[in-house]
Amino acid sequence: MNTGVGLYSAGKLDAAIAAFQDAISTWPKNALAYFNLGTALADKGDSPGAMKAYEQAIALMEAPPPPGTPAIRHHAVNASLAESLNNLAVIYYQQNRLDDASTRVNHCVEQFPDHAGCLLTRGIVLQAQGKLDDAIVSYKKAYAAAPKLAVASQDLGSALQQKGALDEAEQVLRRGVGFNPQDADLQLALGSVLSAKEKFPEAQAAYQMSLQLRDNDSTALYGLGEVYRRQGKYADALASLQRAHEIAPKDMDTSLALANLLVEMDRIDDAAPYIKSVTATNPGDPLMLLVQAKALIDRNRAAAALPLLQQALTAKTDFPEATAALASVQINLGKSADGITLVQKGLAAHPNSAELHNAYGLLLAAQDKVPTALEETDKALAIRPGFTDARVNRAILLKREEKFADAIAEFQQVLTWNPMNLKARVNFAGTLLEAKRFDEAAAAFREALKLLPDEADLHGNLGLALQKSGHATEAQKEFALAEKLRGNKMK
Repeated sequence: MNTGVGLYSAGKLDAAIAAFQDAISTWPKNALAYFNLGTALADKGDSPGAMKAYEQAIALMEAPPPPGTPAIRHHAVNASLAESLNNLAVIYYQQNRLDDASTRVNHCVEQFPDHAGCLLTRGIVLQAQGKLDDAIVSYKKAYAAAPKLAVASQDLGSALQQKGALDEAEQVLRRGVGFNPQDADLQLALGSVLSAKEKFPEAQAAYQMSLQLRDNDSTALYGLGEVYRRQGKYADALASLQRAHEIAPKDMDTSLALANLLVEMDRIDDAAPYIKSVTATNPGDPLMLLVQAKALIDRNRAAAALPLLQQALTAKTDFPEATAALASVQINLGKSADGITLVQKGLAAHPNSAELHNAYGLLLAAQDKVPTALEETDKALAIRPGFTDARVNRAILLKREEKFADAIAEFQQVLTWNPMNLKARVNFAGTLLEAKRFDEAAAAFREALKLLPDEADLHGNLGLALQKSGHATEAQKEFALAEKLRGNKMK
């Protein structure tokens, strides 16, 4: 059998398997040979063969000793029995035989209560059975038994995140990263928790470290793309999510994230194929419904967006982003008071939701409470500095207070991040016009018309800017075109 162990250590799996099989044929009750055979077969990807080998190893190791033999188990047998029970449970888990996996791993924990591997596997099985609290108890025991074991920190941290215990999850994962800074999975898990806590620069650093350690990981690229998006770094977000999509084209989360990003970038047509692919697979996904609603809102179709938002909140009642969108839509429907009630209820449950504070600011602005609206918008930006829509809304509020220089600076910052932002582009031009910077306003309206060429009001405002800057002939052409477009709409 030692020959097989040497071959296995050298990476020669086929030769090692043959050597272990020879050892078993020589002595059919060689439990350690069966254990090593199971390990080699598992590494080769032969799960059925590994399962049989582990089952035989366990049966031999747990068999009563021959008469007259002391009932003392050798340390190597103890270790191999624990590993056999654990590895067999893992195979059952992979085959979705959760009850069999539970039986084996519980047997391991009963005999070896401090075995970190068995405690971790039990946690994984319990989590798959929907018993999250019990899984966390098992993960914590594994973590206590082996605090420097990377997977112990990772599994416990991720389970705590799922439960919503984000502070504890961050603490566990930071400690794990401290012990294992070169572990890509730990960095990935830390990035996820930091993102959930809206610590976006730190989350970005964790995802980037994970990708340095393991190139082209679609999950890390997806997480990094979402963090970039939340910071308003749209070009970086798009590049990261597109790369993730190239690596895992069938991953619906990535397709959904791309759809959401492109809608935020006012690239509705580019978002359409991703929306179509996700809707075909999972039409009732709450985030997908929100993305579709946002696309409709951007096209001034608030009434059509309303049922989608209601459906999203029915499917996922605790969904602050959808609540914020639904509250904002009430402005278009002439029901600002209802929107304020919705957003206040949402903020009671999620006081740190940037989306809800931003929506509250919009609703207050609709009631001409501009100073209070600015306070809410500032709260949104304090929580999420890269929140583009909140920054645009803040600029609009500054314009209403006739703080034109400050408003223009805000619009310019947004347009640096996302030149396709139609809301920013149009209001930037309007602010320049109100500030009597007519030449600049005319140039800004021309840029806005590249995004919305058939918008009558934009042509009319361009005409006004040209007229004020002394270009009467060009102004008349724009006024005439605006009237023609308005007439076409009336038909």
